[in-house]
Amino acid sequence: MGALQAATVGTRATFSNDFHNVSGTATVLDLERLRIDDFTYDGQGLDVFFYLGQEDTDASFIGGLAIGEPLVGTVFDGTQTPIVIQMPAGQSLADYGAISVWCVDATVSFGSGSFVQIPEPSVAGLGLVVLGAGVIGRRRRQC
Repeated sequence: MGALQAATVGTRATFSNDFHNVSGTATVLDLERLRIDDFTYDGQGLDVFFYLGQEDTDASFIGGLAIGEPLVGTVFDGTQTPIVIQMPAGQSLADYGAISVWCVDATVSFGSGSFVQIPEPSVAGLGLVVLGAGVIGRRRRQC
């Protein structure tokens, strides 16, 4: 097992689409809450939850932590409001590095991802220049 890449505030995981039309992103809001955006899932499976693991492997999710409400039976098409999940008492997202839509009975991931830092937006290459105090202007072309 590699070194834990822990979830930190602002990190994001993008779900792979392995089974049951799973997609979306999970963003760490703080070390006790995360938000699931644009989530899709067909509602099928046996006993399905969001699961946290130290890394994005089946072995890690088998020994991982179920969070949030059961997912089976609810269809998500990506248009629902974001899902905000509160960590169980005594747990911290800092102890985990990946998330899965995990079928407990079949011990299989329907889609998973590792938490990674999201790069800051860049204005490089857009012909913009910082003028001072956060003001951005456009360079004029020389004729």
